[in-house]
Amino acid sequence: MNTTGFYDTEDVLFPSNNTLDIPCLRIDRQAGHLAVPLAAYGTGRKMAKAKTVHFYVDDYRFDTLWKLPARLLATGATAIVEPNFSTYDTMPMALGLQFIYKKRWLARYYQENGINVYADLNVSSKFYGC
Repeated sequence: MNTTGFYDTEDVLFPSNNTLDIPCLRIDRQAGHLAVPLAAYGTGRKMAKAKTVHFYVDDYRFDTLWKLPARLLATGATAIVEPNFSTYDTMPMALGLQFIYKKRWLARYYQENGINVYADLNVSSKFYGC
């Protein structure tokens, strides 16, 4: 798989089991035990040593991953918590679905590149069942 960045690669539609084409995660790449140390994305030296990276930080800190997903591959992390783009009950449905699609696409991309993923189920109740 080409890892030079989303806008520099061919379009990839990962397998989906839903009408919205939101990618499915691979069961064989679900993270099991927590590999430590754990660090938040964008924390510099801490992240450079992290085996597991999470995204429970302000969205602007990891927004660039959508354009340059390979950036995370260079960290050497063996597992990630699925990127958590914020969703709210007050946001338009289309925007929330875009954020859910982005987090799932990125997570599947990382799985395809050998990184195990903890699924993030933290979405606004408005988007349950999407």
